[in-house]
Formats: sequence, structure tokens, C-alpha cells
Amino acid sequence: QYYWPAHSSVVLAGIDLNHQAPSNCKRSSSGVTCPATDKQSIVTLTALRSALPSHSYMVSLSTRPMGLYGVPPYEKAKPVTNLTGVNVAMAKSKIGQTLDLINVMAYDAGNWSTTGFSWQEAYRAARAYWPDKAVTVAVSIGPDSW
Repeated sequence: QYYWPAHSSVVLAGIDLNHQAPSNCKRSSSGVTCPATDKQSIVTLTALRSALPSHSYMVSLSTRPMGLYGVPPYEKAKPVTNLTGVNVAMAKSKIGQTLDLINVMAYDAGNWSTTGFSWQEAYRAARAYWPDKAVTVAVSIGPDSW
């Protein structure tokens, strides 16, 4: 088991991968690629899974709200940014299928009334890649989000 270095009594149950490296994803008729991050995210997750085997530890992914867009049937999902599809390569990979939980960071979508973002659509996109895994939607609640 892995222990938190400062407190040997704290046992690590898992880790959340919030991979927010800069990216400039490219969309085409054949799908989406993110040259700066596709390989990097898979290598990172592979290293995490090697250190934290799935039978003993949870590994979750916090994905940008548009991170699983850019491919059918979500190729026109909003918002469209340079991060559209940033997590698609990981989702399609064998190692990506070892994730235990996927968290859609809906609070990162900007003002939903102006961006066209739909948390339901983002949830369905995540569920399409991980039909048997836990999928959550993170929202911001409080005066600064009103």
C-alpha cells in the first residue's frame, strides 16, 4: 500500500488525474487528434496504473467539459475550443479503460447560456466511452457561479 509521506497513518485509496496540459486539438472528418497531449496523457496514465494497480487502487479522470467531444455523435457539441477532444485518445486506449471513475468538470464550460454547453451531452459522451464505469458531473455552486 502507498502511504502519504507526511502521515504514515493515511492510506492512499487512489488518485484523480486532472491532466490539463496545453493542447491544440485538431478536428477532421476522421476524428480529433491532440498532438501535444495524446501520447503524454496515455503515458501518464500508464505510469499511474503501474504504480497503482487497478485491483488495489482507484484512478479517476477529471475531464474538461469538451474533452470527449469532437467525434461522432459529439462532433458538433458545444463549446468548441482548442481542447475539444483532449481526452478522446485516452478514452479509446486500453489503459484508458482501466479508469474507475470519470468526472466531467462542467464548471469549466463557462456561462452555459452563452457557450451552448449541456452537461447532459457531456455526461452522455463520457458514458459512451465508459458504459460500465462511474461518471460524475462536477458543478460550481455559490455566489461566484450565479
